[in-house]
Amino acid sequence: MYTFTYHFNENGAINNTSIITDDTQYTAADGNIVWVRIVNTFGCFRTARVNLEVSTTIIPSNHIFVIEECDEFIDSNDPDNDGFEYFNFIDTTTTENAVSNLLSFFSNTQQLSVTFYENETDALSEENAITSISNYRNINQNSQIIWARIDSENNNECFGIGPYVRLVVNPIPELNLGENFTLCLDPITGLGSQIIDATPNTSGSYSYTWNPINPNGNSPIYDVTQGGTYSVVVTNNITGCENTDSVTATFSSEPAIFSAEVVTPAFSSGSTTIVAMASGGFEYGQS
Repeated sequence: MYTFTYHFNENGAINNTSIITDDTQYTAADGNIVWVRIVNTFGCFRTARVNLEVSTTIIPSNHIFVIEECDEFIDSNDPDNDGFEYFNFIDTTTTENAVSNLLSFFSNTQQLSVTFYENETDALSEENAITSISNYRNINQNSQIIWARIDSENNNECFGIGPYVRLVVNPIPELNLGENFTLCLDPITGLGSQIIDATPNTSGSYSYTWNPINPNGNSPIYDVTQGGTYSVVVTNNITGCENTDSVTATFSSEPAIFSAEVVTPAFSSGSTTIVAMASGGFEYGQS
């Protein structure tokens, strides 16, 4: 078991003075020297000189590579629009490949590797690297900064380190066409209508794809005039996130003609008999 401390000079390393208190975020220029003191469990120690090399990076300091995902339903423990989603840092099917993006700043002849971290401290100390880079679930709701570190595969020289990746969870449109309903038709004309509305709860720019096709075109409003199942896909035109809903309408109408007649003789005892007659509109049965 060894204990390591870092010191500004050789005498400090020997006498255990002039200690660098923050050895994970020490700022130095290229060519600076520090001394390390290594102590074993018996109190014996040795010192060694450490030459610091500062590698510059050609990645712009303000460079942020954004990966966006739609906040879709996965299961009861991960419902839609909860601010958490899964991200693939190496997705080759889209342009959202963080590794390729960061390596594009360097010559393809260099043997470099990219690792990702949840914070600066881990990136500097090369600890707790994110291992699930093809299926990472953000830990900060809605948006999260990821630190990336680019190193040489040959000598572990650092070519770049910074908060270069931002994860964004975009909500899907929240809509509700309502419950299935009965469409009441006029018994004479056979006409009737009811409005269903697919307008999302949050304002924005959306497009609407209806089945059956909406006579009103790209509109959230559908004037239902006949029975059937009506479904809609609502797409956010900015993020591309979409959601679907459907509702079923059935026919019903009142009888076109209805009459009722008392047929029980006057002054008779017992209950009264009423005969009801209906025609048109819908089938009417009497028992």
